[in-house]
Amino acid sequence: ASGTTAVKYGTMRENILGLECVLPDGTIASCGTKGALKSSAGYDLTSLMTGSEGTLGVITNIMVKLHPIPEHVMAAVCTFDTLHKAAEAVATMRMCSIPVERCELLDESSVAAFNRYANSGKSSHMDGESESSSPSSPVPKPSLFLEFTGSSQAAVREQVELTESICVDDFGASNFQYKQDEEERKALWVARHKLYYASLA
Repeated sequence: ASGTTAVKYGTMRENILGLECVLPDGTIASCGTKGALKSSAGYDLTSLMTGSEGTLGVITNIMVKLHPIPEHVMAAVCTFDTLHKAAEAVATMRMCSIPVERCELLDESSVAAFNRYANSGKSSHMDGESESSSPSSPVPKPSLFLEFTGSSQAAVREQVELTESICVDDFGASNFQYKQDEEERKALWVARHKLYYASLA
């Protein structure tokens, strides 16, 4: 499992320090380390068991890495003419070491699916018909969803402004929106969070 914050914190595999599992023959096995960041004790069985997702054994106990809750958060979303431009914008952000907390990209088909789902009255539309909508565009376009965190509001705003400059000025993004209020942030990300249900509609 990855999740939308994998871009900053890594996947579940990177966040499990150790685990206990029951193998098919009933053997109880433990692997991982409680404190050492580096170990040369052989194969990385912790990652192997995590990646197997229960097919090699039943995981009964895990020790996970904890991260502090961000003090300040801002979310942003924008649209691009092509997927290539969106991908190039993200690559540029990474090269500029912008500490993006979350980053998700929806292609035109996904946006269109969400709009059909929204038209059924089950969620907010992405073409600007609702105040809680994601990026407004009459034609479905690749949409980039971002979230930024930091220890100060000024630091987070600087991240957002630099990202906006990269997306809009360098790669022609449009409808760049950003919000700080929690409910408004959720509204910006509604298309990403409802995409699974939209794909079933």
